[in-house]
Amino acid sequence: MSILIAEGANVDASDWEQESPLSLAVRSNMETTAQSLIFRGAKVKTLNNSLQSPLHHAAIIENVRLIKLLIDAGSNKEAKDNEGLTPLGYAAKAGSVATVRSLLSHGCNADSIDHKGRSWLSYAAGSGSAEMVRLLLDHGAQTTQALRSARSGPIYYVLEAASQNQESVEILKILLERGVNANRTMAQMYPQPPLIDALKILSPLGPLTKQLIKLLLDHGANTQWKDGQGKSVLMYANHQEGGIRDLLRQYGAS
Repeated sequence: MSILIAEGANVDASDWEQESPLSLAVRSNMETTAQSLIFRGAKVKTLNNSLQSPLHHAAIIENVRLIKLLIDAGSNKEAKDNEGLTPLGYAAKAGSVATVRSLLSHGCNADSIDHKGRSWLSYAAGSGSAEMVRLLLDHGAQTTQALRSARSGPIYYVLEAASQNQESVEILKILLERGVNANRTMAQMYPQPPLIDALKILSPLGPLTKQLIKLLLDHGANTQWKDGQGKSVLMYANHQEGGIRDLLRQYGAS
């Protein structure tokens, strides 16, 4: 590629996927080539067939030097691909704290959602990093994003990842203390509150199960809730071990 550039090849010629030479260089982690292309006038806002820009690729491969190079050259920091993900969205989804920190330092919007209604905060909540959750909240991520699907809220992502994430308790604590509603539902579309999600998702033998459920209860989770068929919280807890059911009773479940 460097030889072609030196011989005057079109720096913005694209392949069948609409990937420009700059996009390909970034995807391949070729920093020097990317610098050369930009120096020779390569466009930094080109999009491939998936509507991904070179900056998307830099975020995906978690290269903060390329991120700085592209943003300094004028990349669109908030461009969304065909899934509705910005470069910061990809960084949060991947759980890369360094990449998230870099993008936020360049002014990327922390309070955004993809086409399915999942926020960057939700992705961070499932990533296993309490530090990332704090970073996004400190840079303006809102805890009151409208839920568009049953799985779009950050609490759901924490619970789903709990079996593999030792920071789940800390992440849930941060979210609840920063304003996430322990009883928030999708109304008629998905009326089950986070407490029911916890009872359904968390393993009865999971080391964090009791701590996570207690956190929800301490932050006002409704133990008197019943579904449309009259099934109570305790009924949803039938598969959980006795200590969980006793805990629910202590908080008023009947």
